[in-house]
Amino acid sequence: MSEFVGRMQQGIKQGSSDIFLMALRALTGTFIGITIGLIVQEVLSQGQEITLAFVFAFVTTFAVVWRLTRGWGLAAILLFDLITVLVGVLLRLYIMVAPN
Repeated sequence: MSEFVGRMQQGIKQGSSDIFLMALRALTGTFIGITIGLIVQEVLSQGQEITLAFVFAFVTTFAVVWRLTRGWGLAAILLFDLITVLVGVLLRLYIMVAPN
């Protein structure tokens, strides 16, 4: 009986860990996808409403991030998020310093 309970606990632990990693991958893909989608929409000067270009860029970027982070663990995904945020801050700094 204790062997069954041990296997059940291990299965629940592994399942919850997998769900957390999947949610983190989805959150990472969503933020990067929205950012790239908005950039594409702004470059194409398509106004404020959601356009086909935005949706295409979002879905494509989300799929690429999802596929890229497929075999990664928690530490690798968090490191990727940290590097992505730092690159975003660097680009924001570049835009703020650049002349009109």
